[in-house]
Amino acid sequence: MPYPGADNFLNQVTMANNRQNPVFSYHLRAADDLQFFIWQRYQEEGFTYVYKDGVRLKARTRKLEVRMRPELAKTLFMMDGKLSECRSSDCIFDKETLYQRCFGAFVRVSPDKEKDFVRKTIAFTKAWQLLSRLPIKIRKVTPGKGVSIEANDDNPLTKITWNGRLEDKFIFRSAVKDLVVALALKHWLVYGDPIQDFEWLVDNELNFNESILRYASKIYTEDLKGILINEFKDNPAYYDTITTIDKDSGESVERRLWKGFANTATYDKMMDLLCKKSRTWEKCRGGIEMFI
Repeated sequence: MPYPGADNFLNQVTMANNRQNPVFSYHLRAADDLQFFIWQRYQEEGFTYVYKDGVRLKARTRKLEVRMRPELAKTLFMMDGKLSECRSSDCIFDKETLYQRCFGAFVRVSPDKEKDFVRKTIAFTKAWQLLSRLPIKIRKVTPGKGVSIEANDDNPLTKITWNGRLEDKFIFRSAVKDLVVALALKHWLVYGDPIQDFEWLVDNELNFNESILRYASKIYTEDLKGILINEFKDNPAYYDTITTIDKDSGESVERRLWKGFANTATYDKMMDLLCKKSRTWEKCRGGIEMFI
């Protein structure tokens, strides 16, 4: 001790100089042969799969960069119908059974389906990124009238609508977004043409985007809209009521904050309702085994 009472000072100096980056479970998984195997399959299709920090990217690969966390894990969980897990995909790297069910699909897939399975995971990843990241509302500037917030007509979620306040619709659409994306893309995998969409993704990404948006718009309008509004919009188990100040009138108004949609239980419940409405949805019930 340099002087009496200096122990606290020395502890502070020691802690300040003993920092390092945290090591997460997915960093440890990067050494798995399985991760290297997936990287090879993605490289064969000309797409980047980053299975370990610091892996040098090949210049000739496509611009879609799929990281081990969280993009591919989320894709595989959504294909498996596990919506709760896909929202917290980090947990998969701590549990061997989840890890093998999810990423192990790449080694369980039959040889005749291997190429198609890899292409479907690439197209699926790009599709959910497109549908999830499209803004729900946009700022519209009108000369002489200022700025207004309006629905983004390029987002197929605007098909899920009803007569009422626009702000309430925005909140509802934001709450159900992950659920409807997962359901629509499961239908697309079964009844759409994901391999054709993959080829469009390679040749012209604009064609891919248009195809996915058109398919989602069709599913949202025909099957999902009625059930979501009739079964969930006025179900008090799926919303909290708050009192807030209306920005236009300045008056106190009650608003709903919808919740509880982005989980496996609601996904399964929604699938049951869809199957009652149309038998075609029965084929969409299966997990990831149906693709491997």
